[in-house]
Amino acid sequence: MQRNDGSIATKDDSLWGLAYGKKVPESIHLYCLEPLLKATKRFKIDKYELCVKRALEFYLNDKNLTNFDTLSHFNAYIIEALIDLGEIERAKKAMEEIAKFQNENGAIPAYSHVKFVCSTGLFQYALCWYKLGINDKANKAFHYALSLQNLSGGWYGSYGFNANYFPESEISWATKYFLDALYFKLQNEAKEENSSFLSSIREDDGRYLELVKQIKPLIDRGGVTMLDIGIGKARYEKNLYKLYPQIKYYGLNFCYSDGLPEFISMKEGSFLDLPYEDESFDFVFACESLEHAIDIKKSLKQIYRVLKKDGILLIIDKNIKKIKSLKIGDFEQYFDADQLKTLMQESHFEVEIKENVPYEGKQNNLF
Repeated sequence: MQRNDGSIATKDDSLWGLAYGKKVPESIHLYCLEPLLKATKRFKIDKYELCVKRALEFYLNDKNLTNFDTLSHFNAYIIEALIDLGEIERAKKAMEEIAKFQNENGAIPAYSHVKFVCSTGLFQYALCWYKLGINDKANKAFHYALSLQNLSGGWYGSYGFNANYFPESEISWATKYFLDALYFKLQNEAKEENSSFLSSIREDDGRYLELVKQIKPLIDRGGVTMLDIGIGKARYEKNLYKLYPQIKYYGLNFCYSDGLPEFISMKEGSFLDLPYEDESFDFVFACESLEHAIDIKKSLKQIYRVLKKDGILLIIDKNIKKIKSLKIGDFEQYFDADQLKTLMQESHFEVEIKENVPYEGKQNNLF
C-alpha cells in the first residue's frame, strides 16, 4: 500500500471523514512504522526497514505534519509516532503547540476550535508528554481524563457541549491509551524515586534475615538461580553475595538502574510481562514491589510461570492494617494477608504466612 513517493495509501477512505468537513490525516500511518522496524529486527526482512525510511522521509517533509487541525486522537497518533521513531525535537515542538491549548484543569479540546474533549486524545497527549519526560503537563492531562471515567470503568469517546466523537459509546481504545499512559507515568515516577532508594540494609534487619532463611535450603542443591523483582539498588543482594557468591543473581526493575553490582544480570520490565522463559528460577524475591503491581492475580501467574516447580517465592510487603501509617502513591496498595494467600493458592502456590517481620529495629506489624 506504499506509493512510489514513500507515502502510504488506503484503498478505501470513505470512512475517514470527520466532523467540520475534516478528514483523518493520511500521515497517521506513521504510527505503524515503529512496529515495522521491530519486525525488521525480529525477522530480518530488510524491505520493512526500507519502507519505514521512505515513508518517514516523505512525511517529515510536510511542514504542517503536526498541525492541530484534526481530531486530537489522530494528531496524537502522529506525534507519538515521531517520538517512537526518534524524531524527538519535532515531537517536542508539536507538544509545545498543544500545550498552548491546555486549560489549567488539564483539559485539551478535541479540535482546536471546540470546547469538548476527546478521551483518547487526552490520554495520548499525556502519553506523549510522559515519553518526552514532561511530567507536569502529562499529569494534568492524565488526571483530567481520569475524572471523566464512567462508573462502569470505561470512557466515552468524547465529553462536553456538542461532543461528536463516540459521545455515547465506551470505546476500547480509550482504555488502551489509559493503560499506556499509566505505564509511562509509573515508569517516570520510578525514575524520579530511584535516587531515594536505599543502597544498603543491615544484616540484622528482619527482612534480610527472612531472605537468608528461605533461600538457605536451596543452596545445597547447587546451581541456584534467584530473581529479585523490583531489585532497586540491590541492597539485599549485596549482603547475600557475601554468603552465597555461587548463586546466579538476576534483577528486574520497572526502569533501568545504573551502578548495580556486576554479579547481577539486570533487565527492565514489569510484573505483568516478566521477560524470562518458563521455569527459569529456583527462588523469586519480591520485597515491597508487589504493592505497585496493577493486577495482582496476573502478576502471580507470571511469577508462577518463571519459577521452577519446586522453587520458592518470598513476598515481603505491607499490611493493610497499617495503611494510614505511611503516605502511599496513587497506584500503590497494602495487602490483607488472607486475601493475598487466596490469590496465590488460585495460582497454584502452597502458602505460608509469617506475621510481624521486624525491620530497622522496629516490630510494629507493618510487614
